[in-house]
Amino acid sequence: MTVIWALGLMRPPDTIRPYYLPQYHGGPKMVTYGHLVLNVSEQVNDCLGPLDAEDKEDQDLIIADANVPLVVTTGPAMHYPNPPNPSKVLYINKKEAPVLRVERGVPVKLSVQAGHDVALYITSDLIGGNATLRNKTETIYAGGPEAEGVLASPMELVWQPDRNTPDQVYYQSLYQQKMGWRVQVVDGGLSDMYNNSVVLDDQQVTFFWTLAKDSISIAARGEKKSGYIAIGFGSGMVNSYAYVGWVDESSKGHVNTYWIDGKDAFSVHPTNENLTDIRFKSENGIITFEFTRPFKPTCSHNDQPECKNIIDPTSPLKVIWAMGTKWSDKHLSEKNMHSVTSNRPVRVLLMRGSAEAEQDLRPVLAVHGFMMFLAWGILLPGGILAARYLKHVKGDGCSLHVKFGLTAIFLACGQPVNAFMRPKKPVNGRSGLKHLRDRYGSEDLHGYNGALIVWFLILLLIVMYLEYQEKQRRRDRIFGRSNWVLGNLEEEDSVDLLSPTRAAQKDVQQSGRMEVQLEPLNRS
Repeated sequence: MTVIWALGLMRPPDTIRPYYLPQYHGGPKMVTYGHLVLNVSEQVNDCLGPLDAEDKEDQDLIIADANVPLVVTTGPAMHYPNPPNPSKVLYINKKEAPVLRVERGVPVKLSVQAGHDVALYITSDLIGGNATLRNKTETIYAGGPEAEGVLASPMELVWQPDRNTPDQVYYQSLYQQKMGWRVQVVDGGLSDMYNNSVVLDDQQVTFFWTLAKDSISIAARGEKKSGYIAIGFGSGMVNSYAYVGWVDESSKGHVNTYWIDGKDAFSVHPTNENLTDIRFKSENGIITFEFTRPFKPTCSHNDQPECKNIIDPTSPLKVIWAMGTKWSDKHLSEKNMHSVTSNRPVRVLLMRGSAEAEQDLRPVLAVHGFMMFLAWGILLPGGILAARYLKHVKGDGCSLHVKFGLTAIFLACGQPVNAFMRPKKPVNGRSGLKHLRDRYGSEDLHGYNGALIVWFLILLLIVMYLEYQEKQRRRDRIFGRSNWVLGNLEEEDSVDLLSPTRAAQKDVQQSGRMEVQLEPLNRS
C-alpha cells in the first residue's frame, strides 16, 4: 500500500468555508511532501519508551557546600525513591529524600530540625534504623542518638568525609527504617582530602599525607605527563623503598611496591607490603595514586626486605621521586628506566607538616676531610718526625719544628668552626667514607681507601729510612766521643785512630769538651 504525505499550513475558516483546509505545502520533495510503501502485515516495534530528561539526575540532587548548612526536616512521603517506606521521610532543603553529594575532605554542615524522635546518622546500611537490632553490622560515620533537634533548637552536625569513606553511604534515622536516602562521596581536591602536602625536589611531584594512630595515608601527584610515577623513601635510588603508580596497555592503573638495592633493572625487587585504600587516577597523562600503609609492617618473617620499611612519624622522612614512560610488573628492563628523577631527597617532617631540602654536604665533607688529612696525615706525622730526627739542626724560633707547631695551633683554633659545619654523627657502622658512599652514591670508595693505605705506607718507609739514618748517626757519635786526640788540635791533618770519619771529628770539636795533650816526661 502506497501512502502519500504532506506538511504545510492550515487555512483558517472564513465566511465561505467554515472548515480548516490545508494550504499548498510548497518546499522540496521528501521534506514537505512525499510518499512511502507501507506493508501493513509487517510487525514493527518503534516504541522507545519515555525519553530521559536531561536534568533527571539533578532534579532531586543536593550538592553540599562547605559554607552553607543543609536543613534536615521531615515531611510526608510523596515520591520516595526506595519504596516501601514509612509515611514520614527525611527532607533536605525542602526536597524529599534527595541524593546528597559531598566531597572528600570538605566538611558538611547539617542543621537537624526533624524532631526529637528522629536522630540523624550517616551509615553504611541501606535501610538504617540501627542495623544492630537486625543482627547486622554497620559503620557509622557521623551522627547518632544526640543528632536530633527541632526548628526552635536545631542541632548542628558536622561531618567531614575522608579518603577512607566509601563512594556511597546513606543518611538515615536511627529510630526508623528507610527515612533517608543515598550519599554520593566523590573525590575533591587532594589538598582537601589530606592534612599536609609538600612539593618535592624540582617541583615536579607533590607529596600529600595524613597521619592516623598507627598508619599513614599517602598520595603522590605528578605535575607533567608520564607513563608512571614513583616515590621512594631513602637518600637515593640505591637502598630505598619505592612505590610505583603506572598504567598498563589496557589503561588500567596499578600501584606496586619495590625494594631497590642497585642501579640496574635486576636490582628492583617486588615486595608484598600491606597497602590499603589504593586509588589510581590518570587525567590527560597526569598520574595520581594514593594508598594507606601502617607505620610498622606486619611481617611473618623478619628477613623480608619490607619488614625494615618502618616509618617513624617523629623523624624526618627522606622522599625521592622518578618518572618514566613505561612500567611493567613482570620483567623489568632498560626500557623501564626513568626519564627524569629528583636531584636530591627532601626531608619531610611528618608531624610538623613541612619539608626541607637536604643540603649537599659533599663540599663540607671535602673541606673537613682535607683538613683532617692535613692535620693527621701531614702536620702531626711531620711534627713528630721533625722533633725526632731534626734535633741536630740548630736554629731559632722559625725552625721547621716550630713552624709545624704554629700551624697545628692555628688549625686547632679553627676547629670550632669546622665542628659547627660538619654533619651530624651517623649511627654505628655508617661513618667515614662508607657513610659518604651510602649517602651520595660515591663509587670511588676503594680508590680513597687505597690512596690512604699508599700514603701511610709511604710515611712508614720514610720513618724506617729516617730511623736507619738516626741509628747510623748515633753510632758514629759514640765512636767519635771515644777518640783520644793526640797532637795539635789546629792541625787539619790529624787522624782519628778509631774512626776515620770527619763528621764524627767535627762533632767532637763542637761538643765543647776539654782535650788534654799528653807528652812523655824525660827523667834523668
